[in-house]
Amino acid sequence: MDDLRTMLTIVAKHKAKLLVICFLAIAALLFYPRAHIDSVEVSPDLTYRLEFYRPSLLQYLRHVGMRSPGFVRLYRNFDNHYVGESDVVDFVGGAGIRWNMTTSGQIDVGRDVEFTNVPPVGPGSIVLKIPKPNE
Repeated sequence: MDDLRTMLTIVAKHKAKLLVICFLAIAALLFYPRAHIDSVEVSPDLTYRLEFYRPSLLQYLRHVGMRSPGFVRLYRNFDNHYVGESDVVDFVGGAGIRWNMTTSGQIDVGRDVEFTNVPPVGPGSIVLKIPKPNE
């Protein structure tokens, strides 16, 4: 009888360790801080692209008040140059995009994301200066 109790104790200890290891592995996979790309939009002149990302589960927990959190990264297309990234904002109701690069050097995404001083790209992939408002 003592041998049976000893064997059950050993099996119970190993099951507990296995459960703890499985729980930690699942938690690590769920809370791994990586974003998932949701969609990509390209500017009308094909020079810039916006990549829309869904935040990781950890970021969802940090932004509990938002119903549809996300962030945007801006890249120049011809050389894959990273221009910038927005903060995590709430994209409830979608995200309309206004490409005002030739007039003001500005890209508006939704109501909360604004990229300013974005230089337009000319023919032959030449980055042009942003025109001044009074010119």
